[in-house]
Amino acid sequence: MPPDLSFGQWIKQHRKSLDLKQEDLAGKVGCSVSLLQKIEADERRPSRQLTELLLIHLEIDTAERAALLAFARRTASSEQSALLTSSHHDNLPAELTPLLGREREVASVQEYLWRDTVRLLSLLGPGGVGKTRLAIHAAANLLDDFADGVVCVPLAPIHSTSLVASAIAQALSLKGVQHQDVMEEVKTYLRERKLLLILDNFEHVMGAASVISELLVAAHKVKVLVTSRRALHLSNEHMFVVPPLGFALPARLPCLDELAQLPAVALFVARMQAVRPAFVLTQANVTAVTRICALLDGLPLAIELAAAWGVLLEPHAMLARLEGASGRTRLDVLVDGPCDLPVRQQTLRNTITWSYALLGEAEQLLFARLAVFVGGCTVEVAVSVCSGVVGHHVDVEKSLLALLHSSMLWSQVETDGVTRCMMLETIREYALEHLIEWGEADILRQQHATYYLKQAEAAEQEFHGPRQHAWLDWLAADLGNIRAALEWTLKQSHGEMALRLCGALWRFWYVRGYLSEGREWLAQALAQRAMTPLDVQAKALNGAGYLSYVQGDAPGARALLWESLALRRELGDKRGIAEVLNTLGNVAGLAQGNTKQARLWYEESLLLSRELGHRYGVANTLNNLGLMTLYEGDYPHARALLQESQALFEAHDYERGVVIARTNLARVALEMGDGEKASATLRENLVLFWQLGEKPTVAECLEGLAAGVLQQGRVAHAAWYCGAAEALREAINSPLPILDQPFYARTAAAVQAHMGEASVQAAWHSGQIMRLEQVVEYALHRERRHICDFMPCTPQA
Repeated sequence: MPPDLSFGQWIKQHRKSLDLKQEDLAGKVGCSVSLLQKIEADERRPSRQLTELLLIHLEIDTAERAALLAFARRTASSEQSALLTSSHHDNLPAELTPLLGREREVASVQEYLWRDTVRLLSLLGPGGVGKTRLAIHAAANLLDDFADGVVCVPLAPIHSTSLVASAIAQALSLKGVQHQDVMEEVKTYLRERKLLLILDNFEHVMGAASVISELLVAAHKVKVLVTSRRALHLSNEHMFVVPPLGFALPARLPCLDELAQLPAVALFVARMQAVRPAFVLTQANVTAVTRICALLDGLPLAIELAAAWGVLLEPHAMLARLEGASGRTRLDVLVDGPCDLPVRQQTLRNTITWSYALLGEAEQLLFARLAVFVGGCTVEVAVSVCSGVVGHHVDVEKSLLALLHSSMLWSQVETDGVTRCMMLETIREYALEHLIEWGEADILRQQHATYYLKQAEAAEQEFHGPRQHAWLDWLAADLGNIRAALEWTLKQSHGEMALRLCGALWRFWYVRGYLSEGREWLAQALAQRAMTPLDVQAKALNGAGYLSYVQGDAPGARALLWESLALRRELGDKRGIAEVLNTLGNVAGLAQGNTKQARLWYEESLLLSRELGHRYGVANTLNNLGLMTLYEGDYPHARALLQESQALFEAHDYERGVVIARTNLARVALEMGDGEKASATLRENLVLFWQLGEKPTVAECLEGLAAGVLQQGRVAHAAWYCGAAEALREAINSPLPILDQPFYARTAAAVQAHMGEASVQAAWHSGQIMRLEQVVEYALHRERRHICDFMPCTPQA
């Protein structure tokens, strides 16, 4: 290629040398003429797949294609690097196998999303046709075009329309933003961002279509790519029907080489070779393979399920099973089924039925039972929930293995090395029908909810211990199952079980930032508290009050806590009374600025905890008293109280308590002018709280670090930390406590006085746009890296 030509100029020159019109080349590669015009004008950079097609149809030798492809993508990479900022998102899952036969569809989806007039594109088609895979692949090719990234929101585990906005917020790392209205928080975050949002499996939550309209109105640079089995019927919706993979009709078969290139056949062969490496397409089996692909309508999931049996069956045996004794396939039975049935029931149902029929009775039964899980489960959990049903014994581990081998399940290894068994959502719906047919739906849902209640209560007991982090991670991994258990208990009006679940989970919701979701679950459970034990009610009321306090709703928190306190007093539950009094002290002091009232609550709580010998209660209340003494300006006394608290936490291995006490001692050091010592402590604690996912306390550490580095004369760093803390508090909707506001205001005023308004704004903004993991990385490696490595366009101190 001549060195003075751009890639677009080279395409144009080579096209003309072959006497091809733009219409001709566009038709060959499956893109529009307008897109090709933009590529040749260097206004658009083609995707990797489109580049490969261009090189093929421009008759470039195979030996030369690699260099030209590298040149095209190298240019794209440099453009992408220039566009990327620290607000860039990309959570697309890795593609573990090649996407076969979708070149034209990928190009069409990309072209749609390149159009200025297309803000919402829906990929429509039956279950198993490959909508998700197409969306992810096309989006990966569009990372260059969206400066703020591409975010995928999996909606398959979500069955309540009220949780769709929360799912979007979680994917955007805005967990727990829904204090007033999660939509307002999401819209505010997206308002000025150029981002592609993928909403995957939207047919589960069609009632939330208005969420998309609201987002598109509020965020004019955002585009939405939806995968669904049904159209959304929105006024601005553009629809793209994803077709099945191409296959040949058995009556008109081309030669073997041409058949091997057909997408459906190529996929079947690839999946057969995955389970039987020696398999090849031959004249002896090509007719059977082609007929299988035709019988399965070219649906990728159906083909993969069929080919998975290649470990046992040759294509002819597969075909015989598909056709049945009558010669009619299961797919043929429902191909013209009632139009009021879901599309997946008109075609894919029979593919799943065929696989289901090949299972033994024990595997069929376990397959149905596993439908109660949302988001999968570990082997141990499956054994616990799915065993012990009277009259139907199943060897769960043996049957799990059989289901994995038959592709009815798939496995995923978690970061801790534990294997999780997953079920595709389409298959799970089918399994639920059979669970009802077996007459076991009620008992399995009861066992599922009972198991997760037991585990949640076990996790609660570990909250203050050394295994806290592991249990928090476990709860996060099984959040889909926990939500399903809560939904079922509430639907069945099992008020006590729902309240117990919420009472055990509220600390998890606090630490991991699910503040508003937790408050909503608690509100629903408390609405069913009639005739439930008073101690269960009191515990849930305390949790609801605490979450309300954290989100700045002092009146709501006080009302809930007073009610909890009244029940605790009625029960004579001194430990519970001490806990509620401690939280009331937080509300009075931190949320309302009344240190005198807070001290009274804390002192009464402390007396009860000492009387009971409740070591954590004593240590925790001493910490709070120390903090209140700090706010009152008695730094030596505050330090003594906090040191006593820390010693008690350390003596009883309460790691989180130790870190909280150390954080407050760092605050004392700041007030006494020892910024260097305070910063060292806060930097360590920041990492620990980040690992726990405890975002409210991460914000406290950042605010303290701003004051600490300011005392050391590092003004730009202080402004940067202020911006990061402010952004985090906004994201989790956890406002700065009233008593902390003067301290923070002093830091902000001092920064401005040292640097001037323009410089402060630049540094502050740099901190605001960083992802939390980047903030922690900077704090950890401050000695080895300059602040400008983390702060684009930020002035130096």
